[in-house]
Amino acid sequence: MRDIGLDTLTVNGAEKPKDLRNYLFVIAIDNYDEAEFPQIPLSEGPVEKFRFNKLDNAVSDANAVTKVLLSKYKFNSQATGKKLEGYNEEIIEYDSPDVKCLYNRNATSVNISKHIQFLSQTLTEKDNLLIYFAGHGVDKGGTTGFIIPFDGIKSDLYRNTWVRIGDLYESFYDFINRKNCLDLLLILDCCFAGSGSLGFALAKPYFFSRRALVSSSLHQKASDGAPGQGSPFAKALCNLLQTNTYPKSAIDKKLLQEKFSRYYVEMLEENPSQEISYFTLPTEYGQGEFIFELKDPDVPPVDQLSVSFIRHLNFIRQRDDLLRDYSQGGNDDFIIITTMCSNFNIHKLQGKVFFEELRYQQNIDLKFSHHIVLEPDKTSSGAWEALAASKGIITTESNFRQQCAISICGQILRDETQKNPDKPLIIYLGCNFQSATQSENIIQFCKELYEEINIVKQSAPYLNKSFDRIILVIAETRIAETPFFKRDHFVNKVGNSVKVVISAPVEPLFLGHAKRWLDLSKREIQSKNLQSVDMNWYFQDARNYEIENFIVEVSTKMGVDKLKLEEQLWLF
Repeated sequence: MRDIGLDTLTVNGAEKPKDLRNYLFVIAIDNYDEAEFPQIPLSEGPVEKFRFNKLDNAVSDANAVTKVLLSKYKFNSQATGKKLEGYNEEIIEYDSPDVKCLYNRNATSVNISKHIQFLSQTLTEKDNLLIYFAGHGVDKGGTTGFIIPFDGIKSDLYRNTWVRIGDLYESFYDFINRKNCLDLLLILDCCFAGSGSLGFALAKPYFFSRRALVSSSLHQKASDGAPGQGSPFAKALCNLLQTNTYPKSAIDKKLLQEKFSRYYVEMLEENPSQEISYFTLPTEYGQGEFIFELKDPDVPPVDQLSVSFIRHLNFIRQRDDLLRDYSQGGNDDFIIITTMCSNFNIHKLQGKVFFEELRYQQNIDLKFSHHIVLEPDKTSSGAWEALAASKGIITTESNFRQQCAISICGQILRDETQKNPDKPLIIYLGCNFQSATQSENIIQFCKELYEEINIVKQSAPYLNKSFDRIILVIAETRIAETPFFKRDHFVNKVGNSVKVVISAPVEPLFLGHAKRWLDLSKREIQSKNLQSVDMNWYFQDARNYEIENFIVEVSTKMGVDKLKLEEQLWLF
């Protein structure tokens, strides 16, 4: 399925309605061989001559699709019906206004027409409709397509006993004036189902949709599958719906085709002879799509998931670097940490990894209340100029560096009346280092900033006051095997009073690292979506992942709000 992820959408100033009601109409026929045709004279031949072939899986497939829709998605799971006789499995023929099933001899052309008429008169702009058909389909000369009801007669002379595909949706024409069904999705698992695309479509700038998902193209037959196994299309569709974890999603035709092809080869031991299509029906349509909304998304909490990424993802080498370098002297009131990665967001995440490690290794209870982000490359300026700009200080004044230091000391001045944990000031410095000269300039900035701050601390009104610590995170985005910064050189330039941590480059994420993260996260987060994650699926087409891509993809798959996750991980 494709993630939709938006609570409201707008077209021409109009919002898509919320709290929509979903209607489900399911039609399926196996027992075509039981049909009787009293209108045919005996002189025309035996009744068997006019019957379509019996099918093995249509009703069972329809029941499986209905079951997953009612159990997992926002369809009426309280709908009532009766058990259908003659099947080994429990098949319920629902008979409620919003969940209607017509199976076998109940799926006559009259009953189908009656319920379509009921729906067209009942549904409003706050209602959606999914129609599912499994049975025989017929195409006549590439002009129009038909589905065959239970009482459909296998003869062109009795074509009036068939049901035009258009009859299933044309009653919902003129949505703009009639407002009778917002999103309509027609799913056809039958031969020649692609004939439903014949005709002309007319786009309208409103929220509504008229789409079809079909198991075969215009000239293709569709496999019913071996008895008791189900059709490859229905198996793939059920799997797609069952494994989906997006709270709001739409049909992913490419993924469905991949699943269908695998099932087809496994079940029939040959390459597929049919192709799935997903298209706009030849009628008026708007800017929308049928949205499958989970009943209970069971999305892992963003705060818990972000902590799991910080604690358990692949930053083992960097944690070791912190442990090694932090113990080599210097005061912990001014801490410099360098990170090395081509991605700025992962630099920020790595900073949070270090802060988490400081809590764990050094028993420092850090509560972040303020931060400064400096990205001088964006303004073609130096680090001091970027700092001044963030403080609103004019750089043409001779003492602008001292003013920056005074402003910072005001931020980190500790309120002695409050017994609060340390609230360090985070200064995030992101630069694209292209030369040794630029890295030397950064080292010089760190030295000067430390000296200016100490001068201010020794002056009134700050003398003998307590301050929160400063943590300066320097992000090096140059891709290389070794960092520009060397710890001994950095310390020699800045002085032994400063703690300096130089971390190794961040590596891509491999399957073993991802599985370790998942195993540890499952112990801490009780979320069905997290518990059902299959890590092998993510790595089936790749040896490794860039860390940000992995985080975004796996989180989106679990239904996590991307913007909220970014706030937790990429922002201080």
